[in-house]
Amino acid sequence: MSDNEPKHTDEDRGSYHHGDLRRALLDAMGAVVTREGIDAVSLRGLARMVGVAPSAAFRHFRDKRALVTAYSCEAINELVVTARAKRDAVEGDAVRFEAIILAFIGFAREQPQRFRALNRRELVDIEDLDWLQAGLAMDQLVFETLNRPDADANPRLQAARNLLAWAAVHGLVTLAMDGWISDADPDDPLGAPEISDAYRLLVALVSQGRGADVRF
Repeated sequence: MSDNEPKHTDEDRGSYHHGDLRRALLDAMGAVVTREGIDAVSLRGLARMVGVAPSAAFRHFRDKRALVTAYSCEAINELVVTARAKRDAVEGDAVRFEAIILAFIGFAREQPQRFRALNRRELVDIEDLDWLQAGLAMDQLVFETLNRPDADANPRLQAARNLLAWAAVHGLVTLAMDGWISDADPDDPLGAPEISDAYRLLVALVSQGRGADVRF
């Protein structure tokens, strides 16, 4: 087995017998990503895990890029559904945006390797229509939460607010996961008080246009 082949467990082997091979390959990929990270994934290795010939796997995904793209699309769409549900369960512009942030942080906390996989742009087909649609759905979720047509008529302001929000949230999560929050618990870096303080300030800045009156 080469270094970039996933390490199989007894439960992995022969898990596919009939039915949806595409689904079986994506599920097997999820298991590998969780255990070893995205770099351990290969189509040939996944084919062995589910008990089919590599040629069968290649009929569904032409290469690893197509596989990672499909995996990323599913993850983004799942995050959008979760974030939208959390947002719609509360009222108030600031609280609704905070709900989206918490959904994003929760995703990274519960599935750190999957979160890291989403950030590997070089492994994704950025022209894939499904991937573009998933990204658009995420952008739309933020746009419709942060921007009120009656108050934010300037499209450049809207776009800047959206970009600032996602850049800040993404950067915050990445810094914590990469160990740059000095007082954070290594086993739960996203639970650090600094993270909570930072996203509360972010909510005030981008959803209400203020921040000076936030009290910690």
